[in-house]
Amino acid sequence: IYDASVPDVAMLVAKDSPIKTAAECSGKTCAVSALNDLGELGTKAWLDANGGDSKSVHFIEFPTSAIGEAVASGRADSGCARSCGTSHAAATHS
Repeated sequence: IYDASVPDVAMLVAKDSPIKTAAECSGKTCAVSALNDLGELGTKAWLDANGGDSKSVHFIEFPTSAIGEAVASGRADSGCARSCGTSHAAATHS
């Protein structure tokens, strides 16, 4: 059960990324932990609900622990990760 008061999912972008909104993710590449799973579906729903176009986003699969590195290295423009992946990304790319 998701509780918005305690979010455990984040959309990651590189520190120097021009992406600041869901709309700016349109046409970009997004790293997810598995293709066609609940995480990707939730990301698509979030994008569409917040001004983005999920149909124009190219999703690529990475292990959760590698999503932060994929974004930091430019292999993906953004990445959707659960709290375990966001903690790792923050620790290694802060």
